[in-house]
Amino acid sequence: MDDAGILAMWADRLSYLPLTGDGRLLVGWGDLETAFAIRQDREGFTVDKQSRGQWTTLGRFSSRSEAETFLAVCLASIWRADRGLGDVFPAEPAPDTTVTRIDQGYDVEARGHEASFRQRTDAKRYTYVAGLGLRQVNGFLMQ
Repeated sequence: MDDAGILAMWADRLSYLPLTGDGRLLVGWGDLETAFAIRQDREGFTVDKQSRGQWTTLGRFSSRSEAETFLAVCLASIWRADRGLGDVFPAEPAPDTTVTRIDQGYDVEARGHEASFRQRTDAKRYTYVAGLGLRQVNGFLMQ
Protein backbone atom coordinates (compact mmCIF):
# COMPACT_ATOMS: atom_id res chain seq x y z
CA MET A 1 0.00 0.00 0.00
CA ASP A 2 1.38 3.44 -0.90
CA ASP A 3 1.44 6.43 1.46
CA ALA A 4 -1.79 7.93 0.09
CA GLY A 5 -3.50 4.57 0.60
CA ILE A 6 -2.35 4.38 4.21
CA LEU A 7 -3.83 7.79 5.02
CA ALA A 8 -7.06 6.98 3.17
CA MET A 9 -7.31 3.69 5.09
CA TRP A 10 -7.14 5.49 8.46
CA ALA A 11 -9.69 8.06 7.30
CA ASP A 12 -11.99 5.29 6.08
CA ARG A 13 -11.76 3.52 9.44
CA LEU A 14 -13.19 6.70 10.99
CA SER A 15 -15.85 6.95 8.25
CA TYR A 16 -14.32 10.26 7.17
CA LEU A 17 -14.99 11.47 3.64
CA PRO A 18 -12.42 13.24 1.42
CA LEU A 19 -12.42 17.05 1.60
CA THR A 20 -12.52 19.23 -1.48
CA GLY A 21 -9.54 21.47 -2.15
CA ASP A 22 -9.26 25.09 -1.12
CA GLY A 23 -6.16 25.87 -3.18
CA ARG A 24 -3.71 25.02 -0.39
CA LEU A 25 -5.32 21.72 0.64
CA LEU A 26 -3.20 18.74 -0.39
CA VAL A 27 -5.21 15.99 1.33
CA GLY A 28 -7.94 15.92 3.93
CA TRP A 29 -10.80 13.93 5.38
CA GLY A 30 -13.58 14.56 7.82
CA ASP A 31 -17.18 14.25 8.90
CA LEU A 32 -19.79 16.81 9.97
CA GLU A 33 -17.95 17.68 13.22
CA THR A 34 -14.23 17.00 12.72
CA ALA A 35 -11.79 17.11 9.82
CA PHE A 36 -8.04 16.87 9.31
CA ALA A 37 -6.02 18.22 6.40
CA ILE A 38 -2.51 18.85 5.15
CA ARG A 39 -1.94 22.26 3.61
CA GLN A 40 1.09 23.87 2.02
CA ASP A 41 2.18 27.46 2.42
CA ARG A 42 5.43 29.43 1.94
CA GLU A 43 6.84 28.13 5.21
CA GLY A 44 6.20 24.42 4.59
CA PHE A 45 3.36 22.06 5.41
CA THR A 46 0.74 22.12 8.16
CA VAL A 47 -1.54 19.54 9.67
CA ASP A 48 -4.79 21.29 10.48
CA LYS A 49 -7.85 20.17 12.41
CA GLN A 50 -11.37 21.45 11.98
CA SER A 51 -13.71 21.23 14.93
CA ARG A 52 -17.22 22.65 14.68
CA GLY A 53 -16.27 24.67 11.61
CA GLN A 54 -13.14 26.26 13.09
CA TRP A 55 -9.71 25.33 11.66
CA THR A 56 -6.57 25.29 13.83
CA THR A 57 -3.04 24.28 12.96
CA LEU A 58 -1.82 21.35 15.04
CA GLY A 59 1.69 21.15 13.62
CA ARG A 60 4.05 22.69 11.08
CA PHE A 61 6.61 20.62 9.11
CA SER A 62 9.32 21.26 6.53
CA SER A 63 8.36 18.23 4.42
CA ARG A 64 5.10 16.76 3.22
CA SER A 65 6.18 13.25 4.25
CA GLU A 66 6.58 14.35 7.88
CA ALA A 67 3.16 16.04 7.78
CA GLU A 68 1.64 12.83 6.38
CA THR A 69 3.25 10.80 9.16
CA PHE A 70 1.78 13.09 11.80
CA LEU A 71 -1.64 13.07 10.12
CA ALA A 72 -1.62 9.27 10.37
CA VAL A 73 -0.87 9.62 14.09
CA CYS A 74 -3.85 11.97 14.49
CA LEU A 75 -6.27 9.67 12.66
CA ALA A 76 -5.00 6.45 14.24
CA SER A 77 -5.12 7.93 17.75
CA ILE A 78 -8.84 8.66 17.36
CA TRP A 79 -9.51 5.20 15.93
CA ARG A 80 -7.57 3.52 18.75
CA ALA A 81 -9.33 5.58 21.44
CA ASP A 82 -12.75 4.76 19.96
CA ARG A 83 -11.93 1.07 20.38
CA GLY A 84 -10.42 1.32 23.86
CA LEU A 85 -6.99 0.30 22.55
CA GLY A 86 -5.12 3.01 24.43
CA ASP A 87 -2.26 5.24 23.44
CA VAL A 88 0.81 3.54 21.91
CA PHE A 89 2.99 6.51 22.84
CA PRO A 90 4.87 6.65 26.15
CA ALA A 91 4.17 9.55 28.51
CA GLU A 92 7.50 11.31 27.89
CA PRO A 93 9.21 12.34 24.63
CA ALA A 94 11.45 9.81 22.91
CA PRO A 95 15.05 9.60 24.12
CA ASP A 96 17.58 11.76 22.27
CA THR A 97 14.91 14.23 21.12
CA THR A 98 14.29 17.80 22.20
CA VAL A 99 10.92 19.38 22.97
CA THR A 100 11.27 23.10 23.70
CA ARG A 101 8.49 25.35 25.01
CA ILE A 102 8.03 28.50 22.91
CA ASP A 103 5.44 31.30 22.98
CA GLN A 104 3.18 29.63 20.40
CA GLY A 105 3.60 26.03 21.61
CA TYR A 106 6.48 23.56 21.28
CA ASP A 107 9.41 23.06 18.91
CA VAL A 108 10.70 19.54 18.34
CA GLU A 109 14.05 18.27 17.12
CA ALA A 110 14.08 14.52 16.51
CA ARG A 111 16.43 12.42 14.35
CA GLY A 112 17.36 15.35 12.12
CA HIS A 113 13.77 16.57 11.70
CA GLU A 114 12.22 19.74 13.10
CA ALA A 115 8.57 20.59 13.62
CA SER A 116 6.41 22.96 15.68
CA PHE A 117 3.21 22.14 17.57
CA ARG A 118 0.51 23.92 19.54
CA GLN A 119 0.12 21.11 22.10
CA ARG A 120 2.79 19.26 24.09
CA THR A 121 0.99 15.94 23.57
CA ASP A 122 1.31 16.29 19.79
CA ALA A 123 4.96 17.32 20.10
CA LYS A 124 5.69 14.33 22.31
CA ARG A 125 3.99 11.90 19.92
CA TYR A 126 5.94 13.28 16.98
CA THR A 127 9.26 12.53 18.72
CA TYR A 128 8.48 8.82 18.30
CA VAL A 129 7.64 8.93 14.58
CA ALA A 130 9.89 11.66 13.16
CA GLY A 131 11.81 10.47 10.13
CA LEU A 132 10.50 6.91 10.24
CA GLY A 133 8.32 7.02 7.12
CA LEU A 134 4.62 6.37 6.86
CA ARG A 135 4.80 2.61 6.33
CA GLN A 136 6.90 2.02 9.43
CA VAL A 137 4.74 4.37 11.50
CA ASN A 138 1.63 2.58 10.27
CA GLY A 139 2.97 -0.67 11.68
CA PHE A 140 3.70 1.04 14.99
CA LEU A 141 0.17 2.47 15.15
CA MET A 142 -1.36 -0.97 14.54
CA GLN A 143 0.19 -2.45 17.73
